[in-house]
Amino acid sequence: MKSLPAFKQQIHYNLRVGAIVSLFISLLASVPRLLKSDDTDFDSSMVNIGYSFFLAMFCWVFHHFMIHKTLPFKWLNTAWVKYTLSILVGILFSILYHDLVNRIVNTSPVLLESVAQERKLFTLVFRGILISGFMFFVTYYLHLSSVTQQSQIENEQLKQENLKARLESLKQQISPHFLFNTLNTLSTLTKESKVKEFVSETSNVYRYLLQYKSNDLVTVSEELKFIDSYLYILRERFENGLDVSIQISEPVVATQLPPLALQTLVENAVKHNIVSVLKPLHIIIHNDDQFIVVRNNLQTRQSIMEESSHSGLNNINERYKLLTNREIVIQRNEYEFIVKLPLLL
Repeated sequence: MKSLPAFKQQIHYNLRVGAIVSLFISLLASVPRLLKSDDTDFDSSMVNIGYSFFLAMFCWVFHHFMIHKTLPFKWLNTAWVKYTLSILVGILFSILYHDLVNRIVNTSPVLLESVAQERKLFTLVFRGILISGFMFFVTYYLHLSSVTQQSQIENEQLKQENLKARLESLKQQISPHFLFNTLNTLSTLTKESKVKEFVSETSNVYRYLLQYKSNDLVTVSEELKFIDSYLYILRERFENGLDVSIQISEPVVATQLPPLALQTLVENAVKHNIVSVLKPLHIIIHNDDQFIVVRNNLQTRQSIMEESSHSGLNNINERYKLLTNREIVIQRNEYEFIVKLPLLL
C-alpha cells in the first residue's frame, strides 16, 4: 500500500500534467479566434481559453477518478463499461457546461459563433467527444505507464530480495553441509534404532533447508513432509507437552507457499509459549477456502514476549507481499494466537 505522502505526490503530479494538457487544448481550440487579426478581441479570447481549459480539466479529473475508483456495482467495474461511461459523462458535461457559460458570460465559445442553431447540439457533442476522448486517452495512457512502472519496481525488489536470500544461503551453506554429513556418519556408527530415527529425521530437516531455502515457492505437500520431520525433533524434546494436529484438505496440498512458512509459525508458537506436560501447547494447522491457518493456545512466556521483534512474521509477510501482493492475517484473542497464510494456486 502506498504511503499518504506518496499518494499526495502522485495526485499533485497528475494534476500538474492535467493542467499542462488542458492548457494545450485550450490554446489549440482558440487558434481560429486568435488568427482573426482584423477583429480579434483579447478579452473574448481569454474567455475562450479559460472555457476550454476548465472543460478539459474537469474531464481530466473525472477520468482519473473513474480509472482508479472502484464503483459500487460490480457490472459498472467492467473495463469497457466503466471507461465508456467516463467518456459519456465528459461529453454530457461539455453540453451542460456550454449552457452555463453562455448564461454567465456574454461571449459565444469559439467554433459556435457562425454555427446554425439547429447544428449547435451536434457541434457541442462533437467537441465533447474530441475533448473528453482525448483527455481519457492521455489519462489512461499515463495510468498504464504507472502500472507498468510499479510492476517493474516490484519485480526488481523481488530480484533484490532473492539475491540477498541466495547470498545469505551461500554464507550459511558450509555449516549445514558439514552438519548434514556429520549426521549421516553418526547414523552409520550407532546401532540404536531410536538414535538412527532421530538422526534420520534431523537429516531430513537439513536436507530440506539446503534444497528449498533459496526457492521462492514450494508445494504445501513438500512443506508438510518437512514439518513432519521438524515436529519429530520437537516431540522428542517436549514429549507430551506438545500436541500438533494437521488437517489440510487434499486440493490444498497441491497449492504453494513460501518455504519454511509453516515451520516459522510452529517455531514461533513454541518459542513464545510455555510448553510442558502440565501446560501442553496445542497447535492446529488447517485450511479454509482462502487460507492455511495455524493457531495455538496462548500461554505466553513473558520474558520472550518482551524481547520479541516479530522478525519471523515480518519475514513471511514481506515474502507474500513481494511474491503475490497479498499479506498474511494475524489475529489474537484472549485464548488463541492465529496466523492465516493466503492460498496460492
